Amino acid sequence: MQESENKTTIDEENNLLLNKKRKKNDGKKTSVKKLNTDKNDINELKKSLDRLIEEKEGKIKDLESIITELNEKCKEKDDKIDNLEKITKDLNNDKIIIDLQNEITKLKTEQVTINNFSTLKIGILEYNMKKIVDHIHTTVYNLINNIDNDIISYYSNNKNSNTIDDYFTSISINNDNLLSLDFDNINIDNK
Repeated sequence: MQESENKTTIDEENNLLLNKKRKKNDGKKTSVKKLNTDKNDINELKKSLDRLIEEKEGKIKDLESIITELNEKCKEKDDKIDNLEKITKDLNNDKIIIDLQNEITKLKTEQVTINNFSTLKIGILEYNMKKIVDHIHTTVYNLINNIDNDIISYYSNNKNSNTIDDYFTSISINNDNLLSLDFDNINIDNK
């Protein structure tokens, strides 16, 4: 919209200058002075065009920076949405917790029977066993990382005997901790 207005303004300026030239040139011979005036008019036109171009380029740069900022904000929001979707998916996919919630809801609304109470007890047992398995997986993973680190350390330290001793010490310590769960605090019987 502004471009067409600017073109109109430029066209009007050009027409005014041409009309002035025509009026001055009617019936007169062009002289050196007239040529200089024409050159000045052309230079003025060039200057006005340059100013308009600079203004447009400045506006374009401003718009580009705004677009860049908006793209960054959109990317940040997309990342946040992706994280929320992952968290929601993880929460919705935990079948054991959903089953436990359903059983608790049944117990709240219905009369307690041996069947639904034992189902809840089994669900709690499964949940606790899952926690135990997760702990074992974590411990084994940490043990493997320690072994890898010790092997890298062994090779990087020119096969020092202290490194070998540390390696075997770390293995024995981690093996002792592998099943060091506090089974007394796991409430299987829901007491």
